[in-house]
Amino acid sequence: MKNEVFVQAMNEIDDDLIAFAYTYRRSKKRTYYKVLASLAACLTIALGGTLFFHHNHGINILFNGYTMKNQPVPIDAGVALLYDVGKAISQDIIVPLEIQGKSKVTMSVDEGIVFVYSKETHQLMYKGQNVSATAPILIQWRVEEPNQNKTYILNFNDRSIRLVLAYEESQGNWTIQKQEIGGLLK
Repeated sequence: MKNEVFVQAMNEIDDDLIAFAYTYRRSKKRTYYKVLASLAACLTIALGGTLFFHHNHGINILFNGYTMKNQPVPIDAGVALLYDVGKAISQDIIVPLEIQGKSKVTMSVDEGIVFVYSKETHQLMYKGQNVSATAPILIQWRVEEPNQNKTYILNFNDRSIRLVLAYEESQGNWTIQKQEIGGLLK
């Protein structure tokens, strides 16, 4: 197109069309739906991620065959007593747990010892205050001569899940409670 033709075409544009184009605003409906769709997508990802990571962090902890919840569970006196050949009955607490799942589990305690057993063979695999193994496994958390005025904690997976062992004065027994840190429930 030659310059003269282009200039002539531009000169023939009506001034009303130019004014309308200058003041034209796009319909906000389209923007509103985009914003709403973006917020819905973000919310879905956030909730999905939270539920994914919150859901036991890939492991399920069972005590006496029942899945641990966030409510305290009394420890049976029969479980709490340890019989040792050649010694009198001690008041050590042994908490038997089953860890289900297919991921690596790290466990740590400040006081006590964790014994890790193979679920299939029941052979001792590891013991100590800091241990890790791949679930499914059986563990025993042993606290020697526990003090009723103290709280004992077994941490799982870098402290994202913990079991709290405490003496309930009102019930007159020890209880264990699961706590999830950093999720929907604390």
